[in-house]
Amino acid sequence: PAEFATIASAADGLDWLYAFAKSRRKKFSVGEWGTAPGGKSNTNGENAEFIRWMHGWFAAHAHDLAYEAYFNNCTETEVQSNLFRPKGPDCVRQNVTAASTYRSLFGGAPRKLD
Repeated sequence: PAEFATIASAADGLDWLYAFAKSRRKKFSVGEWGTAPGGKSNTNGENAEFIRWMHGWFAAHAHDLAYEAYFNNCTETEVQSNLFRPKGPDCVRQNVTAASTYRSLFGGAPRKLD
């Protein structure tokens, strides 16, 4: 939670984005977010807690949220935030635990992940 709070309150973090939109009497949006390998607590992309923290942050600011979009990517040269595509030749990572948490919080029909 402390690491998430630090990220959210960074100079260009979620709190800044929210305040910027509010100062202009606009709703805000988060056009790209997702889990990715890297950082102290997310060395493999399987960060279900990050999904929970983002959901909680969005819920707390829902009145002013226009939209949010999860960036689902699984190529080796990108962030590898994939939740939905099966691992294979064109997809180097599948974050199954994070996917299950995302589905339970944000909705969507359960699917078998290969």
